[in-house]
Amino acid sequence: MLDFMKFRSFSNPSISIPVVRRHATEYMLSSLYWLFSASLTRGRSTYWWFWFNNKTSYYNALHRLRKAGLIVTKRISRTKTTIYLTNKSDTQIAPIMKPTSLWNKKWNGTWHVLTYDVPEKERHYRDALRIFLNRMHMGCLQRSVWITPHDIRPEYDDLVKTTDIDQYSFLLRSQTSLGHNDHDIVKAAWNLERLHEIQEWFCNVWEENLAELTSCKPSKKILSQLAREEMSAYISAMTEDPLLPHELWPEKYLGTQVYNLHVDFIKAIKKHL
Repeated sequence: MLDFMKFRSFSNPSISIPVVRRHATEYMLSSLYWLFSASLTRGRSTYWWFWFNNKTSYYNALHRLRKAGLIVTKRISRTKTTIYLTNKSDTQIAPIMKPTSLWNKKWNGTWHVLTYDVPEKERHYRDALRIFLNRMHMGCLQRSVWITPHDIRPEYDDLVKTTDIDQYSFLLRSQTSLGHNDHDIVKAAWNLERLHEIQEWFCNVWEENLAELTSCKPSKKILSQLAREEMSAYISAMTEDPLLPHELWPEKYLGTQVYNLHVDFIKAIKKHL
């Protein structure tokens, strides 16, 4: 919980912020690439330390990213290290960190449907599928029937090659659903009421925090705390978003407002550094 200055905490009974926070570091590369590195520092960043609780977690993250071939580092002084992202890192960017690429993609009217029937004893296949379905932001039409308007064939092919999941699953394509239009499918596959509630709450809290941030001069410690809190809140507000193309957006969709507020907030923090 935020307990400093006049900033509001993003707390909602529908969201487990501690759980989200544990996964926030997984998005660190994505957020810094898309918002700091790509947009603000032209491919490099000297502010990565700012997003971590302590030096140990910071250096551990650097080690993992270097080992994966996603970054290279160059020491420019005794106390400063510049970090460059490699071309390989572009494939690791989480969709919620660059949602416009999916929102603005013209939809060809094709649904990609993943069905599966995995035996209970094959838990590792179930776990692999669960991770895949979440990462692809797919919606559940019925038990073991998941759907997305995005072409996930390359990602599914990678999954098959690494897990042999195709012995229990099938990826199909469909352009019709008798008795249901496309917006009916969207309403059935995703919990739009819950999504709207979370995203509306995010906007209410962080619009207020952004106004407070622009009217004061917080310390770097408070900025760091605030940045991590906002990142966790943004992840929670976008994780369940299907990131649908424009043609399929539900009424009163707030995803774009959430994303734009997230970008504005990070820019506001950057001005204080």
